[in-house]
Amino acid sequence: MVLLNVMFLSVYWMRNVQNSSPASVVLLGAGGHAKVVADICLAVGHKIVGYLDDNMPVDTKWLGGKIIG
Repeated sequence: MVLLNVMFLSVYWMRNVQNSSPASVVLLGAGGHAKVVADICLAVGHKIVGYLDDNMPVDTKWLGGKIIG
C-alpha cells in the first residue's frame, strides 16, 4: 500500500508539480507514510507547515515541520 502511494505521488509530481511554484503543505498523520511523503515534498522544494496527528503532542518538531493538531 505504501509503495503504491509513493508511486502515485511520484507520477502526480512528474505530471503536475514539477513546473509549479513551491507549495505549503499540511500532512495528515505523522507516521511512516507521512515521513515518506514529507521526504518527497522537501525534495521538490515544498514547505511543510505542519502535521495533524492525534498521537503526538502539539508543537512537537517533526520532519521539517511541527505537530499542529
